[in-house]
Amino acid sequence: MTPFILGSPARGEHFYGRADTLSSLMQNRWTWLCAQRRIGKTSVLYEFERQARAAGKTPLLFDLAFVPTRKASGAELFRRFVEQHLRNQGPLAAAGIDIAGFSALEPADKFGALCDILIERGQQLVLIWDEAERLIDIEDKEPGFLEHLRSVLQGVPGLQFVICATQHLCELYGRSGRVSSFLATFTFLPMGGLDDASARDLLLGQHTGGWLEALPEEIVQAAVEFAGGHPLVLQEIGARLGTLVGYKGAKANNQHLRAAIDYLTGNPNHRAIFQDDFSRLSAPQQTVLSALCLSQKSLTIDQLASTTSLPAAAIEDALCFLANYGYINTGPPVSLSFRFYRRVRPEHAPPPLTDPKKVDRLARSLDSDNSLGSEARPTPTWVRQLLDKKLRTNSELDAFCIDYFPIVHRRFTDGMDRIAKVNILLQFAECKEILSCLDGDRSEDRTPPRR
Repeated sequence: MTPFILGSPARGEHFYGRADTLSSLMQNRWTWLCAQRRIGKTSVLYEFERQARAAGKTPLLFDLAFVPTRKASGAELFRRFVEQHLRNQGPLAAAGIDIAGFSALEPADKFGALCDILIERGQQLVLIWDEAERLIDIEDKEPGFLEHLRSVLQGVPGLQFVICATQHLCELYGRSGRVSSFLATFTFLPMGGLDDASARDLLLGQHTGGWLEALPEEIVQAAVEFAGGHPLVLQEIGARLGTLVGYKGAKANNQHLRAAIDYLTGNPNHRAIFQDDFSRLSAPQQTVLSALCLSQKSLTIDQLASTTSLPAAAIEDALCFLANYGYINTGPPVSLSFRFYRRVRPEHAPPPLTDPKKVDRLARSLDSDNSLGSEARPTPTWVRQLLDKKLRTNSELDAFCIDYFPIVHRRFTDGMDRIAKVNILLQFAECKEILSCLDGDRSEDRTPPRR
């Protein structure tokens, strides 16, 4: 049995990592999960749906791609959403919902009335909308729908709302009907590749088995570094390696790995995926990423400015988003995390789908105290990075916990590694509280990077 799932979302035992992302989704009220193509967004939504249901909530997951572009409207969105959850004795069927009972209402009011009914029946409701770029088409054909929807749903007690889309959703900025207030209601939660430990586990099939013999460590390390945590790339390389050596991992060598990489990067279907992925970056983001792909070494911001001729502010914004989406490591100096991009980046860049002015609106809103960035509260991932920077040794981490979190320190055991200690600290202490103890309220390091 292959340990890899190709072409479909990873579910159940095939799902790896993403603990911080899932924790944020569970805690936040309204969240925009923002990530690029084939990075595992839908897999995360399925796992979030599972965890929400296990927590006693009623998650209603819907793929907006099922709303045809030519029919895109609030009414069509509601009809297809309800019909999906009525099928096969779904949660709306179990609740006795009759779609005909909403016919007299405006589309946004239909969603509000549906949520009110379910909440009144004691259900903790979670709306999960995948492929939310379709909202652009709906708003174009029905200006004002999203602002009306926001005003209706914000008053529903206890409602959680997750939308999932690439940054192309920024195209909603500048639409009529105060759409920016709709986006501003959501916590911006970007997602990149898997962390190194989860990437290794995926490649080795730790949850599922499948390898008859373990892969050599040097092959695992080289594959993880090449993929940069990108789950599609890891799965494709792993599946091809498995085919070449009959899943007898011990036989795999550098020649097999090169063949697997050549197969991945030469596949026209994969190249089309990454060309589309590249097109969803803004022009400054494309320019910065291309400069890093063309360079065989890390670059400073000054070198990027010289290479790209972009203003410093545009480079800084591009680096912020590219790092959040997993493409790069900001260092300094700046380096490429998705090393495979050197081989799949389009030679002739496709026109960006997203207006850089709209991405700039997002960047500015993340700087604001009263919009998406108001949840620019530090995430566990960022706090981990800061702890690594400020407390470089195990003894420094121990001393910090003794001073500020003695209850946490008492849970440490002899021989416990640093990762386990940080996990315990994050489990029992709020991120903001950790920051307030690290360097005082006015430390420059305490300002989270734009997310």
